[in-house]
Amino acid sequence: MRALIGAALASSPALQAEIQGRAYANSSLGVGGVPASPQLPFVLMGTMPETPFLAVQETSRAALIVYQFYAYQDRGSYDTIDRILRTMRETLLGLIGQSADGVQCTNARWLFTSGELSDEGFAANMKYLEMEFVASQ
Repeated sequence: MRALIGAALASSPALQAEIQGRAYANSSLGVGGVPASPQLPFVLMGTMPETPFLAVQETSRAALIVYQFYAYQDRGSYDTIDRILRTMRETLLGLIGQSADGVQCTNARWLFTSGELSDEGFAANMKYLEMEFVASQ
């Protein structure tokens, strides 16, 4: 799923106009050339623990994966964050039926978008959305 999500986000002109390639795994900050404090705006991505997807587990190897996507921008308005998250949601819902590296996205669902938050560590505004994907092999 990571390959599918990464490719989808990298190929979205509307998203790239906002973040200019600044989308990172949340565990990669400060590692291997990734800045510890990226230029704003940027996106962080992380996953919750995978669980078997019982509805299809008997016929295929499938997992339900919940991703969280955090968008950061300068203090002030949340307009940029709202555009980033709306574009990400639309782009990622389009992954159903696509495959990469032997993994197919058989379902994608938006769960929620957070309220307006502030991150003191990055001195930035922040919101996040949570989506779930069913990945089949």
